[in-house]
Amino acid sequence: MTPSQQELLKTIRAAMPAIIAGEDEPVSLAHTDLGETREWDHPPIFKVGPSREAILREVCAAAEVAPQAMRGRRTDRPIVRARQVCFLLLSQLRPQSTMDIGKFMSRDRTTVMYGLKAALMHIDPGDRKYEPNTARLYNEAKRRLSAQ
Repeated sequence: MTPSQQELLKTIRAAMPAIIAGEDEPVSLAHTDLGETREWDHPPIFKVGPSREAILREVCAAAEVAPQAMRGRRTDRPIVRARQVCFLLLSQLRPQSTMDIGKFMSRDRTTVMYGLKAALMHIDPGDRKYEPNTARLYNEAKRRLSAQ
């Protein structure tokens, strides 16, 4: 790596926390190889939504289920539906993989993938597996999270 490339990499690494945090100041990067400087006024790379703990807490409150039950092994239908809604909200509101969601919820990534698919079917009124209670739970948890 050339010294100019190393300098550019150092500048980018220094700017990353501001970019991720979504600060509105433009980031200045000097392209010494090109002999120019560019200003980018850009939106953040991704928006960081509510914390994973906040999502879990609000889904638990909306479903009237304890957080320990959501991470536990119980397979009662209300707990499973709440867990699936939590998977869905975690994937929608936080930039993370199914493996990360699985680790947080004490589940395997394939369980998270199945739960995401199931939750999407249960909240879609046009789907034959539509469940009004699950759709209400999803909307209530999303409303609670947006009120924060």
